[in-house]
Amino acid sequence: MIGLKNKLKRVKRRNESGQTLIMFALGLAVLLGMAALTIDVGLAYVARRDMQNAADAAALAGADVILEGQSLALAASAARDLALQNGYDNAAADVTVTISIPPTSGPHSGDNDFVEVLIEHPIDAVMARAVGKTSFEISARAVAGIDRTPKPYSIITLSNTACQSMQFNGQVNLTITDAGTLTNGECTVDAFSTTGTINVNTVANHVVGGWNMTGNSGDVALPPSRAGHFDDPLAGVPVPAPTSAPVQTCPTYGGKPGTITLQPGVYNCTIDPPGQWGLQFEPGDYYITGGIVINGGGDVTFGAGLYFLQGEGLIITGNGEVTGDGVTFYIDEGEVTLTGTSDTQLTAPTSGTYEGIVIFQNRTLATTVNMSGDAIAGGWGAVYAAGAQINLAGNAGSTLHQFISDTFLMNGNSTITIDYFDGFLVAAPVMSLVE
Repeated sequence: MIGLKNKLKRVKRRNESGQTLIMFALGLAVLLGMAALTIDVGLAYVARRDMQNAADAAALAGADVILEGQSLALAASAARDLALQNGYDNAAADVTVTISIPPTSGPHSGDNDFVEVLIEHPIDAVMARAVGKTSFEISARAVAGIDRTPKPYSIITLSNTACQSMQFNGQVNLTITDAGTLTNGECTVDAFSTTGTINVNTVANHVVGGWNMTGNSGDVALPPSRAGHFDDPLAGVPVPAPTSAPVQTCPTYGGKPGTITLQPGVYNCTIDPPGQWGLQFEPGDYYITGGIVINGGGDVTFGAGLYFLQGEGLIITGNGEVTGDGVTFYIDEGEVTLTGTSDTQLTAPTSGTYEGIVIFQNRTLATTVNMSGDAIAGGWGAVYAAGAQINLAGNAGSTLHQFISDTFLMNGNSTITIDYFDGFLVAAPVMSLVE
């Protein structure tokens, strides 16, 4: 009886051993199949990523041709050529490259400013053949095009040809809230240029030409993207005519310093108060043939109006308090220099022909506009010098000015924050990848 029981136990162990072997074989097959699929899925993912990069690049190549104002046929050809350069030949039996201008689907369907690229290419399975999977269907789609809607920019350069049209040199920290920079220069090397330790934080940086960022310039938060040429947003603003009457007596200074009150009209002299003398300009229009120079310590208040300046132009380099509400300074001759330690707060008109413009330099005048952070910490309005460079330096907690000039330079050890106000929008065509 005991022997029979032992025999039954041995038979049971042999049966269990056989079942375990079968289960192990089945499990191993499943694991090998999963491993094969994992490897091939990984390869498919890499292929899909490469295909998407190619589709993105092809769509941007087509959009770039549209940005240059060329035909849609050339845009489609450029997109197809770029796909071919990345290894996707539409003539190949297993590759399909479809270029659609306008796109056939999505939010930009029917818009000739946008290019749609669809690449389809099955890839052969390698390991997954062991489980019956012979290929993977892979495709990628991209849409790129031109956005022509008006956009806010706090720094705008107008020169079509200048290299380094917009420059940031030295140790610069620039922050622009709710707006960006816009460079019209078509120089392919460095229309937008940074050299040194540069930190630029903006909503966007758009440039017609190329950009070059050297030194420790990795903190340009948004590297420039391509834009098309645009028009001067203030091109339609007329040049003011100087007031012709009444002719006023130029101020004289003697005795104990005080404040002199000036009435609107024509002053055939330079308004240049010495020492601690202050000035009070009553509201109205002024024509000052010798310009305004404020380099002392007295306080100066400009009443609302237009100030047509020749001679020296507008020079504020003192340490007094300079304020003006609802003012536009037209610099017909001379220069614009707002530096020193003066607390300068100049605010543009909120209505009328020169609404939003606080400084308007003669469009043919190439004299550099020099401004420091301390001198522009208050007030708001556009500083407009279509024929000159604006040179911005120093430090400012924040300013509400918009700078529109032929070229722009921010250099030295400078930290400035520009809070965008309701300034002049620009409908610059901007190229971007949208889908």
